[in-house]
Amino acid sequence: MKTIRSAITSVILACSLAGLQAQEKAVEVDGVPQSTDDFIALRDKLSVDPEGGAAVFVLAMMAYISDQDLGEQFFTIALDRSKLQPSVRGYKGFKPERSMDYFLDRLAKNPYWPTSYVEGSSPEENYKVESPFQFTFTRNKYSEISSDRIKVFIACSGADTPRPITLQKNNRGIWKALEYSSLFVGMRAPGKPADDDL
Repeated sequence: MKTIRSAITSVILACSLAGLQAQEKAVEVDGVPQSTDDFIALRDKLSVDPEGGAAVFVLAMMAYISDQDLGEQFFTIALDRSKLQPSVRGYKGFKPERSMDYFLDRLAKNPYWPTSYVEGSSPEENYKVESPFQFTFTRNKYSEISSDRIKVFIACSGADTPRPITLQKNNRGIWKALEYSSLFVGMRAPGKPADDDL
């Protein structure tokens, strides 16, 4: 696995949107971890704020596309404890709750969804991306639901507006995904390569 570079590039931009203050933050990672230990190490570095926790969740989506078993473990690590259920075969005795199966089924049928959240991707280029990956998040005046529950919006190249994801801070100060359904809805289909019959 590539050396994990948890360089978080933060750019806070104050921009006036009809009198509202919007904040923008970028999170950059080297790539998708290849083991649970590496994923936890990256999570512990990134998930000290909601944007990092959201980036970790998208990395779990990316991992699920190439290895569903490993991806499920990553989701277990990235999700709020209230979104887990006991499982003998799950990671540390847990797995994502049953309602997650619906989203994972949709994800498996749309393998380009996770990379649509990476800066530089586009439907025209089939959402192909190269590492390092950068994710761009924004907040608005409604983002702070409470001191330990924050909604952030992630830029998506397959949609006209950023997608919301709500994070909850656990007792150890780690931000985990609580409400994420908008990351699993439709977006522009990838372009098809030209037919080369030569």
